[in-house]
Amino acid sequence: MDTIKIGRIDFLNILPIYYYLDQHIKNENIEIINKVPSVLNRMLKKGEIDMGPISSFSYAENADDYLLLPNLSVSSKGKVRSIYLFSKKPIESLHNASIALTNTSETSINLLKIILEKYYNYKLTYTTMSPDLNAMLLEHDAALLIGDDAFIDNKEVLDKVYRYDLGELWEQITGLSMTFAVWAIRKDSLNKYYSETVDIYNAFITSKAMGQKNIEQIINIANRKFDLGNSFWEQYYSGLLYDLNTEIIAGLDRFFLDAYSCGYLQKPVTAEVWSDNNVSS
Repeated sequence: MDTIKIGRIDFLNILPIYYYLDQHIKNENIEIINKVPSVLNRMLKKGEIDMGPISSFSYAENADDYLLLPNLSVSSKGKVRSIYLFSKKPIESLHNASIALTNTSETSINLLKIILEKYYNYKLTYTTMSPDLNAMLLEHDAALLIGDDAFIDNKEVLDKVYRYDLGELWEQITGLSMTFAVWAIRKDSLNKYYSETVDIYNAFITSKAMGQKNIEQIINIANRKFDLGNSFWEQYYSGLLYDLNTEIIAGLDRFFLDAYSCGYLQKPVTAEVWSDNNVSS
């Protein structure tokens, strides 16, 4: 049997879903590949992996070829606390500004463009860079960082910039949740590995439940990587939504609609979720 390749975003925000996964996957013909979202986006598109978490915007670009796995996402209703625009000046003064964009994301980049161009009516210039805040702000007015790169606890740095949470900005504008990552499977992979996919999906759901139940263990791991204190991580993980319910899909579809209206998607897209009687809910 061919090896089934599963992507994994190597960020702490996804740890509650993956931490217990190995305990529940029974199939030995599985390879888990750790990459940043932008790389997993490309790999799934090329068929180099079969399933895994990708940027929600990448799903929209390739919706004809993918299905969403139910009950799995990285979303927030309000603050996400790991996707920030760091700016030398207030957001109200960013018209005609130069913004440095991280090279590790697609969803957050397009969300930022939608917020600033559609809702603030700004004209901007963008440069894509490696996620290094000091380098990004050296020649640009603002910088977008996501995931672990956005966990900046240097007071000297933070005192010099304004910091805007994209999840909070989106909720203030639309009243909706924002989905940053989804779990997608290629339709051809689902056809090829149907029974294995059912088992893998159920393992994901079981692992997610255990990760949320044992969040103290997840927090201990996060603190070892970034010593921000238990209270920060408790607030951080409690603010993340890992489901894909009707409310979350409504926010996702609004994001897709705005992306299309701004010209960032070539055609209208709505979320298509895999529906199957054999999977857990």
